[in-house]
Amino acid sequence: MPGSIQKRGNNKYLLTVSTGFDLFGKRIRHTKTITANSDAEAEKQLALFYAEVMKGDIRNDRNITLGKYIEYWIKTKGKKLARKTISEYKKLAKRINEALGHIRLSKLKPRHLQEFYDLLREPDARLDGKEGPLSENAISHYHRFLHAVLETAVKVDKLIPENPAKEVQDPPTPGRPRPKYYDEEQTAKLLEALEGVTGRFFKYKVFIILTLFLGARRGEILGLEWKDIDWDKGIIHIQRDSEYTESDGIYVDDTKNETSIRDVSVPQEILDLLREYKAWQNKQRLKKGDKWIDTDRLFTQHDGKPMHPDTVSSWFSDFVKENNLPPITVHGLRHTNASIMIANNIDIITVAGRLGHADKATTARIYAHMLKSSDRKATERLADTLLRQKK
Repeated sequence: MPGSIQKRGNNKYLLTVSTGFDLFGKRIRHTKTITANSDAEAEKQLALFYAEVMKGDIRNDRNITLGKYIEYWIKTKGKKLARKTISEYKKLAKRINEALGHIRLSKLKPRHLQEFYDLLREPDARLDGKEGPLSENAISHYHRFLHAVLETAVKVDKLIPENPAKEVQDPPTPGRPRPKYYDEEQTAKLLEALEGVTGRFFKYKVFIILTLFLGARRGEILGLEWKDIDWDKGIIHIQRDSEYTESDGIYVDDTKNETSIRDVSVPQEILDLLREYKAWQNKQRLKKGDKWIDTDRLFTQHDGKPMHPDTVSSWFSDFVKENNLPPITVHGLRHTNASIMIANNIDIITVAGRLGHADKATTARIYAHMLKSSDRKATERLADTLLRQKK
């Protein structure tokens, strides 16, 4: 019979059943103290206890706390997720652990999570120095993360019977914000302002124009190498992502999904701009001499090393303010690209393909309001053609 019996006094016995090892390599032992009139009766109770354990009616989480389990979860998921995603998870985990990390998984209740979310809603909850409470969207990142972690604890590791994140009474409920973008008039003003950018800031000008035309993600533009350009066919091959985390520094990663690897055609004007920029970069290379680090990247630091993602974002933010343009992020240029295509009745499949979306449903969801506006324009054009012609 698997298990052991230890007599602990008059009619008292300690039953022990081992079931392998836990998440951290420690042997899992289930124990139970019983009262029995004889060794034979204790043997029978051991058999019943063993059956309960094997059936799963008896759970033993080895006193695993939420903090320890999150650590295990991130380590396990780290083999499958992008490093940037893991870095973001670690930031969320740090704050969660400060408030809830000490609580055993088996003792974690929905009210614990609710109290944590309410704490994040306090006016002084921000850690970035900005005024006001965290937005519901920011708090929802914590909720989604905890939900995923605890769901694994329930369904995969069988450590708890239910996911307490599902029972939170007032979970963060962010609305999906509409993407911010420039209309055609604002885009024209941006391009006009960029015309005066020369000298050491020329690379930022090229970055912004290229992002605006390709509609690519910031990391995808930073990951471009000169060999990705087919000068004869007028095609740019997007196939890598350049990102940054505190632990890894600047590194190359795969694109967001398989469909993000794509060929995007560009006009002669963009090719001419890139040729001009390549000549400019070659001059910078000659100035540095043997101190130049050849990475083949389009966008680099002063010595050829890959550019930090926040560098161009910071420059663009300052540039927008200095030129009295409406606030917009680098990612907003991607939305601007999409809005211009939709406004010009480019079909949704083509738009999704150029943006590198996994499917057209993603594009339709993000740009639903733009599509409605485009649909209204189409309606008016049809009416002009079919119903409003002068007789």
